[in-house]
Amino acid sequence: MKFVLVTGPMFSVHCDGCGVYKRAGDQAVMTASGQIIIPDNVYTHEESGEVKSYYCHECAAKLAVEDPTRSVNQFFSDTAGKDIEPEHIPE
Repeated sequence: MKFVLVTGPMFSVHCDGCGVYKRAGDQAVMTASGQIIIPDNVYTHEESGEVKSYYCHECAAKLAVEDPTRSVNQFFSDTAGKDIEPEHIPE
């Protein structure tokens, strides 16, 4: 999964991973008593639709792993895209 940091005015969410209450957004708020409330780092899916899932920093870090289905090309190819056999690669 690929996550992005939630930005904008601060709002309340529950983490879909651990269920803990978090303050999402990137804009701090000053209360009437003068206390500044800084939002938590909350993430959402990069390509989520209207219904968003929110994750705290810890849960997003656990879920953001490399995709094991992606393959890495283990062969060399020339500019035409043809594979070059290992015995023909100049050293």
